[in-house]
Order: sequence, then C-alpha cells, then structure tokens
Amino acid sequence: MGDGMKAPKISHWIQVLRGGNYIFDKEATDAINKVFEQLHKIAPCGDDERRELWLKAERGVARDYDDFEYLRDEEIVETYEDFTKMWLEEYSDEVNWFHLVTLEREDYRALFLGRELIYQSRVFEERGGYEYGAKELFVWIEETVKKAVEELADGTYNEDVNTNLSARQRTGTISRKDYWELFPDRKDSYLKDMSDEEIELFMSNIKEQTDRQPVGEYISKMTASRFYEYCSIGYKANKYENLEGLSAKEQYYKYADGRDEGLSKIDPDSDTEFEVWYNDRQRGGGHPWEVCRGGNSTHIDLYVRYNEHGYFLCVRGKAWTRSIEAIKFYNALREEGIAVYLHDAKGMTERLLGKDRIGIVPEHVIPVYCESWFPDMEILDFMNLPYEQDEYEKMLPKIIWLEETKQELNEQLR
Repeated sequence: MGDGMKAPKISHWIQVLRGGNYIFDKEATDAINKVFEQLHKIAPCGDDERRELWLKAERGVARDYDDFEYLRDEEIVETYEDFTKMWLEEYSDEVNWFHLVTLEREDYRALFLGRELIYQSRVFEERGGYEYGAKELFVWIEETVKKAVEELADGTYNEDVNTNLSARQRTGTISRKDYWELFPDRKDSYLKDMSDEEIELFMSNIKEQTDRQPVGEYISKMTASRFYEYCSIGYKANKYENLEGLSAKEQYYKYADGRDEGLSKIDPDSDTEFEVWYNDRQRGGGHPWEVCRGGNSTHIDLYVRYNEHGYFLCVRGKAWTRSIEAIKFYNALREEGIAVYLHDAKGMTERLLGKDRIGIVPEHVIPVYCESWFPDMEILDFMNLPYEQDEYEKMLPKIIWLEETKQELNEQLR
C-alpha cells in the first residue's frame, strides 16, 4: 500500500462528504469518472449495476491521525502518551478496510464509502454553485480499485478479503449459549423477571401451538370491553405499575399507543358495533393493537383476528427488550383458556433457552432490521462487536463468520 492516503484522512473525508449532497469541481469529477471506469471491469453483484469492493488503507503514524500540539492546546489531550493512546484506540488495526459500493442507472450514479453516501450525480446547486474539491479522495479510490482489479485477475482478492478482513467489518453469528457463558450477567439481566415456573409453563404452552393455529377457546362475540379485559390480563401478569383503581379500558389507554382508530367511540359492550368497526376498511393510520407502546420494533401487539371458528388473539413482541413481557402476556391468556397465538414462537423459545444464534453485523451498521444480512437463517437479535477490547477478544473464537460476497471480473476480462 506504500505511500497512499492513510486511513484517518479517508475517514475524515467520509465524514465531510456523508450525505452525498455536494457538487464537485472538475478535477474531482474527472477522478470520480475514472473510479467508475475501473469499476466497469468488475461484474455487477446486484440490481442497478451494483458493484462492491473492500478497499484497504494503512493506519499510518500518529501524525497521520491528528496534530498533537493542536489537540493539546485545545485541552483534548495533556500528553503525547494520551495522544497516541487515543490514536491507537480509534485505529487499533495497522490495516483498515473501507467498504465501497456503487450504483448506476441511465440518469443516476451513487458512490458509498464506509457505508456512507459520499457522491451522487443528481445534486441540485443548493449551495450557491460552490464546487467542492475532493480530488485526493477519489484519486485514492481509483488507484485502490485498480489494485483490487489486478488482484481479481490474479485470483488473490477474494481469498485476501475472507482471510484478512477486520472482524469489526465482518458478518457472522455467535450462539447465544456461548454468549451467555462468556457474559452471564447478560443472561441474568434477560431472565431476571422470569421465574423457572413461568419458563416451564411457557414451554408446556408453546408445545401445543402448531401450524400457525391458536390454542384455546375461540371467542364467538367480541366487544371493545372484552378486548380491554384481555389487555388487562396481560398488564397484570407483567405487574405494570399504577393499575389499581383503573378500569380495563383506562389501563389500555394508560399503556397502549393511543391511536385506536376510533375504538373508544363505539359502544364498548356492543358486539355488532365492534364487528362493524373491525371490518371497516376505511379506518387506518392508527395502532389499535399496540397494547404496550414502544418504538417500531420495541412494542407489544395484541391483535384480534377472525377465522371460520370465531375471534382469537395474537401476541407479537419478539424484541429482546420486550419478549419476556410478551411471553407473560401469552402465558396469562393461555391460563384463561382464550384462543391465542404467539408470533415468532420458535425464535423466542430458542432465545429463552439459549439455543439460537445472535447475528453480528459490521461496526457501521445499526444492528436492527438486519434479517437480510442472514439469508436462510432465523435470527432475532443483532449486535456489533463490543468496543471494549477484552469483550471483543473473548468473543472472536466463538464466532462463525459468513463468507463475503464473491467478486468477479467482467466476463471479457476473465
């Protein structure tokens, strides 16, 4: 890699250009065009002419990271030892890897580096026509892509990536059993509100659930009041605070999302009005079944569903932070004999028993909604490798890494 641009400078440029909203001067634009010329030697690996490569850069020396005197004057560090410690904590590897992705359509080009959008061709001149100069970054990208093309030609690129890519940039899995053995406090924290008896009851209940069918007695006539009562059963099972003196309806509006699509306005004891409301295809935009409010993936739903046998309930709440509550909700409704079904039962059961696997995603990827990273695998929870070095080193031997996407040259160059 020699005298090329060092990793801290590349990271700096990524932070400056992130968002892809800059107009570039002619020199930078010419360099960008040369990047795409080099990339056209590589076969696309996805829609919109998607191409991706891992690019390498050396960490360099301390002065490549920052200016010690400046940081000292700004009282960010006191000594040179503080400075080098900060540098080595941020750049612990001698070689740093940057993920490059490009997309192309007839009227559009985009370039992502380090999982940040840094260039797109359709940018309107909203910055007063100022043209940004970033030639050095795109020249480095072009030179490094050219080297990767040479390595693809001699057959060393893919092996190098799968052998040497930094663990913090890789995708893999670790068994929850191993993870809990390494960090028993995480297991204790997860199970602190779940007794052995409750786990045993859940295991007994869930064995009866098959073929996506609820277990229990179907409800012939549903009303809003009944729905509130079913919610109250779950709230009490979870020992939610300040329930005393509140009606089931009041409990629902204390803990639910609140956007009930007009449920509160119908006669609470009328099964006819509930049926009309339930089947009203014009209602929408609310979350009537979000009975324990939270974020997009961190709430609990209690759906009312209907089939040829009558009404039944569905509990959904697979998030790590809410799944124990969802299990308690399910157990309590089963104890009442009500027809109820638990979504994601297999994954939640295996998690509870420490028999599933946790997905590990690269450090710049937010570890939520990462199912697509693990095709043909049922993964409920995702994480980045821990920042703490001792935890990081403990986990590495237990991880099974997925192979990186294999890259190939265009057919005419093979």
